[in-house]
This record gives sequence, C-alpha cells and structure tokens, in this order.
Amino acid sequence: VMPNSKVHLKLPYLPYARQDRVMNNGESLAVAVFCKALNALSFESVTVTDCHSDVGLALINNVTNIIEIPEFKDFYDCIVSPDAGALKKSFKYAKLLGIKEVIRADKTRDVTTGNITGTEVYGNVDGRKCLILDDIVDGGLTFIKLGEKLKERGANQVDLFVHHGIFSKGKDVFKGSIDNIYSAYDWTEI
Repeated sequence: VMPNSKVHLKLPYLPYARQDRVMNNGESLAVAVFCKALNALSFESVTVTDCHSDVGLALINNVTNIIEIPEFKDFYDCIVSPDAGALKKSFKYAKLLGIKEVIRADKTRDVTTGNITGTEVYGNVDGRKCLILDDIVDGGLTFIKLGEKLKERGANQVDLFVHHGIFSKGKDVFKGSIDNIYSAYDWTEI
C-alpha cells in the first residue's frame, strides 16, 4: 500500500462478532480486542455484512453494516425471531419484505456448557409458513430446537435464512425440524 493511500476493507463476516459480551469472569471481550487491532490499521472505511450485534459495529471506526436478503415477500406468513438478540433485526426484515407479523421466540442457555435448556414461542403458528431469520448458524442447535417447537405448535413449514452459514455439524442435523435452509454465505461450500 502506498503511503497516504485510502484503503477500504470489506468483511463478509466480523471475526469474534459473537463474543460481544463477557460470559464468565476472566474472559476478554474478544470482539473489542479484534476491533481495536482493526482500527489500528486505519482503514478509510470498513463494510461488514450483517454484523452479529451492535456492539461490534460500535467498536469499529468508519463502519457500514450491509444487510442483504432475498425477496421472500409472498412465500411466508410470518417471520420468527429466534431470540431476543434477533428481534430488532426481525422487525426490520419484516418491514423490508412486507411480511405483517413477527413472532418472538426465546431460548434459555446454560452459559457454562452452551447447552440450550429450553425454547419458547410467543404467538400462533398453527397452519402457517414460518421463516426464521438470523445472521449466523454454526452448529444449529438454536434453530433445530426452534424448528421442533414451531412444528410441535402446528407450523406447516419452517424455513431458515441466515447470512453466515458455518454448519459445523453439517446440514443433516436439521432434518425433521427445518424444511429449507437459505444462506447468503455458506461457508461449507468454500
């Protein structure tokens, strides 16, 4: 890079974005550590695709967050927010897509083990086509448990759209709980 040149960085995924809070004493705030190093490089601008949380965005200088979603408008009756962290984003997606209802779901998690200990859905999904929207899927347990709960509550179809599809446990683990999976960045195919 030439001195005084302007460099623009595009990140399809912000590393450590999921480590946006300290869960146990003695842990670092990993996203803050990464963003401090990123800012030291003095990029003219940084563009991130669907950053996991506002914490990462707040820590990066000259950042823009891009959210791109397919046209799902006429295919689904409702959007399902998988947890409290995705609720604000789910309302934004619903407005962009013209989908009239967002159904909130919650999970309880044992922070020491990472295990999901409960899933709840607040709203009527009986006979409906549901689209779960979120930024990332890794092993998929959140979505598997949510899909099971939605089908138990009578949903006709449960599909999942995520920007970042890691699928560390493969995609077969979703059979029976998620009907279709869509991912803007499917890291299993790279």
